[in-house]
Amino acid sequence: MIYTKSLEKILRLEDKAPSLSPVYDPMKSDCIVLTGAHNFQKLFSGKFLGRSPASITKKGLLQEFVEKSCMLKVKADIFRGFDISMALYPSELELAAWGIVIDRVGRVYQADLEQQHYVELAYQYGACSGRKDWERIVAKWDPNEEERVRRFYGKLRVMSAKRIKIAGTVGFGLWDALWMSFDLKTAYQILDNHVDFLQDFLDYWLQFHLSSIRGMLAAGIEIVFIRENPTGFFNFGPSAELMNKRLGPFYSRITKAVTDNGGLIFLDCDTDDAISMDYPLEWGFNGIGPMLFRDDDELSQAREILSPELTLIGYTSFSESESNYLRLNSESRPEFVSSGWKPS
Repeated sequence: MIYTKSLEKILRLEDKAPSLSPVYDPMKSDCIVLTGAHNFQKLFSGKFLGRSPASITKKGLLQEFVEKSCMLKVKADIFRGFDISMALYPSELELAAWGIVIDRVGRVYQADLEQQHYVELAYQYGACSGRKDWERIVAKWDPNEEERVRRFYGKLRVMSAKRIKIAGTVGFGLWDALWMSFDLKTAYQILDNHVDFLQDFLDYWLQFHLSSIRGMLAAGIEIVFIRENPTGFFNFGPSAELMNKRLGPFYSRITKAVTDNGGLIFLDCDTDDAISMDYPLEWGFNGIGPMLFRDDDELSQAREILSPELTLIGYTSFSESESNYLRLNSESRPEFVSSGWKPS
């Protein structure tokens, strides 16, 4: 199977390499940046002044803010001329205290206002210390998100009016969901020694991802990204084979759910190890990225070791004017291209 032919068919761009606006900044891989700082500030002022964090959450005001922020990002991407906008599906969020947000994965974030236009959710630690915590904080949510995902991306596609291709992501993968809800040491222990809990854990998140993919596909989304934070991913040493053994079968089902229905699925993980290992290809991903390279030499070295069946999305510079500006290749064979590349 030649994935780039599918890419060309989906993008319908023959005379240029398409540009992609991602969700995550490779320079701040632990952060989620949201547009609309003034809307965030409104949650704690005016008629909302004096309300408790719990009431903000209960009324769905934080969730509403995040959804509006995602809409604003897509609108901005259209204005800036991108071909593809990666849009983050806003999973359940709770305002645990002023400035502290917990998501449905069990990740704790600190919310900070960046300049005057953005809210940065910076990952702090996992909220779970054991199985009981995970069941209380995470497993209380219904893993079936199909209908909500379908409605969310349906709204984005209607709003975009086909002026931009929208790529979907829920913002985390299987390993992210494990180590970021606990911590790396505990995640390694679960992976190795607590097989029963790990099975329940992976079954739960498999239901979530499969239902989310069904919702995306039903809404007309054809490109899906699975996010795995670079911290700890692939860098297992002796544990790499164990990770493949435990996670591989689940990832194969997730990727198959996309590719069997004519879509493309990318592993969003900015780590050099991802290029040299076979797991992304074995698990069924069409490609890897977005990734950031220091220079053209590093990009050339990566080109030599990457499987020819994987497409890589990446760039070699990250100046202020080029931030969030990446290009995908549209050649007959997957190749690396940088933000400065121009089609002949």
